Amino acid sequence: MGRPYRKNSKAILVSTLHDMNPEKYPRYFRKNPHLNKREWLSESDLIVSVSKASAEDLLETMPQLSTRLKVIHLHSRFNSHSDKKKPGVFYLDGREYLLYIGSRTGCKNASILLEAFAKCSPKRNNLKLIFAGGGSFVKEEKKLINALGLSTHVQQMNVSDEELWYLYTYAKAVVVPSIGEGFSLPLVEALSADVPVICSKISVHWEVAGLYGEFVDPRNIQEWVDIFNSLDKLAKPSHKLKSKEYRKLCEYYSISRMANQHIQEYINLCPQ
Repeated sequence: MGRPYRKNSKAILVSTLHDMNPEKYPRYFRKNPHLNKREWLSESDLIVSVSKASAEDLLETMPQLSTRLKVIHLHSRFNSHSDKKKPGVFYLDGREYLLYIGSRTGCKNASILLEAFAKCSPKRNNLKLIFAGGGSFVKEEKKLINALGLSTHVQQMNVSDEELWYLYTYAKAVVVPSIGEGFSLPLVEALSADVPVICSKISVHWEVAGLYGEFVDPRNIQEWVDIFNSLDKLAKPSHKLKSKEYRKLCEYYSISRMANQHIQEYINLCPQ
């Protein structure tokens, strides 16, 4: 991350805090990728945290930064007008699918999905589990998939934004099993797609998706199995919320709101 610097003595330094996962869950990191985080944040005139949960995590160890810390939630890159394109390597054979997005390592807790998915009898439920992005399955993942008998029920694919939006819009549900997160973009992208969201019971997920998500203990396989076996009972976000509230929440997680909040904070920093 380099060292914090200012081109001149009057320069203003703004930093963004995405998460405190390496500090909270060191067992998932061989080394802390944010070694200079404390130094950057201590030197910053403004710290923008992407969630209240991340801000609170930071203040547990650096309470002196509270007056420089502001929370500005991230936004969904998608909306109802976004372009979509069916992925070229997409074989469902008439099945519905659950969608997982992004990295699968460490705090992401993706392995629990495989174990729970195997126990929910995907063949009987006519289901597939799609992993979008995150790179090809590594040797250990392939070994687990084969051991669980899931080789024909699980697929990983690297996709463009247009292809990812296609996957969102036709998914049975989006799954986010993380043990720790700074925000979780799939939560608000699924909101934009009006697709049911199944996510772990962690504070940031309550903060972001408390009005429309389905919450599961991230370490309890049986809870995941139970919810996978009752997917038809899950409601879309627009059904869990009144139409006006749904539109208002989608507008909140828009790029215009996020940009305007940043602009206002920059204005507040500038000398009058």
